[in-house]
Amino acid sequence: MTTITVAAWLPVEPEPQVQPTASATLHDLRAAATAISDVASWARAEGQPPGWLGRSAESANQAVARFTHDVEAVDVALQKATLAVDRFLSAMADLRTSYAELMRRRIVLNAERQILLDLIGVATGAQSAHLVKLAADLTRQMARYDADLGAWRDQIANAEDMCIQALASVDTVAEGSCATRGTRIDTATLAAELGALADDSD
Repeated sequence: MTTITVAAWLPVEPEPQVQPTASATLHDLRAAATAISDVASWARAEGQPPGWLGRSAESANQAVARFTHDVEAVDVALQKATLAVDRFLSAMADLRTSYAELMRRRIVLNAERQILLDLIGVATGAQSAHLVKLAADLTRQMARYDADLGAWRDQIANAEDMCIQALASVDTVAEGSCATRGTRIDTATLAAELGALADDSD
């Protein structure tokens, strides 16, 4: 009988480490961002205390300006971090759905592989050509599965890298301060987005 090559058994792929419960972290970040944003708004509205004149008024203005700058740096950093984590968790939710589908395909392909092996075990020479065709078709399906699994792994890595890069861009005082200058994000847009997110029930 003709030798029939059957593709290897497909192993289980570990599920994503990020669990749905990670959304609690996002809720905490949103709350922190909202609180700091309120402080930043208050600080921007403050200035020289009523009735203060001369050096006292000037010192007060400088102190408020320094405080406002520091709070704005934290404000922008938290808003950027919140949006980065939100995008990451949204991507991971989609990728967990893709994972479930991939694992369903794996189970089906492995079952078909076992059926093919059983058929080969009792086949006669006259059935060789048909079994070779079945084996080749199964090999192609498994190759497509491997390619899709590889693309899924790449998407996981890309989502992680993008989130890490966004967080790393504002994880120091200097970077937070830089974000409040020329490279500062549109805080009005971010505030609107955060407000919409806060209304989500998920």
